[in-house]
Amino acid sequence: TISVVLSRVGGFYGEYFNNAFLDGVPTKTQVDSYLDFDWGTGLITDEAADFVSVHWFGKILPEYTEEFTFLISADDGVRMYIDSVIYVDRWDTCCDDITFSIDLTAGTFYDIIIEYKEHQQAAHFKLEWVSLSVPREVVPPTLVYYP
Repeated sequence: TISVVLSRVGGFYGEYFNNAFLDGVPTKTQVDSYLDFDWGTGLITDEAADFVSVHWFGKILPEYTEEFTFLISADDGVRMYIDSVIYVDRWDTCCDDITFSIDLTAGTFYDIIIEYKEHQQAAHFKLEWVSLSVPREVVPPTLVYYP
């Protein structure tokens, strides 16, 4: 057998949960062009601002072969995987900005999974990258593919 998944350019696919455990059926799904959110104390899902979680996934397709540094700003917990390898595991601690570097190859798709949870009060999440050829920017939707 063969399995085929059609991918479209335009952002990460997001599954939003009304709990902080990524548990059960998502209450909302959508394509998020940019992972750059400042919800403040407002709603994250259609019903809740606190004790919620989001599972984003997609593929990035870098334009250059070089080392990229990813920068994550999040309140509260976050995990990030690239090709099934965990690069960020700050699920139970809060609020320090995170950076890590990885060598990427131009024209190669990389699977990305990001898990985010919000407990209480103000909430934000931002995913940026920078390299020798790319100025610091939020990862653009023109290089992100969702199923």
